[in-house]
Amino acid sequence: MYLEELVKPLQENYGPTEFQNSDEHLRSIRQTGSIQEYRQEFAKRSSRVTDWPNQYILGVFMNGLKEELKSDVRIHKPRTVYKAMSLTMEFEQKVSSNRGHKSQWSNLSQSNTIQTGSARDVPY
Repeated sequence: MYLEELVKPLQENYGPTEFQNSDEHLRSIRQTGSIQEYRQEFAKRSSRVTDWPNQYILGVFMNGLKEELKSDVRIHKPRTVYKAMSLTMEFEQKVSSNRGHKSQWSNLSQSNTIQTGSARDVPY
């Protein structure tokens, strides 16, 4: 029921296209950019399908995620698309913050490299 309440305003805003099979168009979705972009495109496409059980829609959402996010979200076994979207946002932040930390550590280790020499090179 909740999904129907979410989908109806989206259908009113975006409406079905005349030249596309809406079911096929939804099934082909893949995340290529940020999760925010994926969520928007998913909402647009899913608003055009009718009579899909919530579990199918959830499965399509999960299947289209980038691999680095998909496994983290799957382990929590979300039961709704809304929950999967929320989890995905959290994990995307985790992944991007980890990348930031790695590059900071990389820069730090490069700038703090100690040159090693023989013992006689060290003044006492």
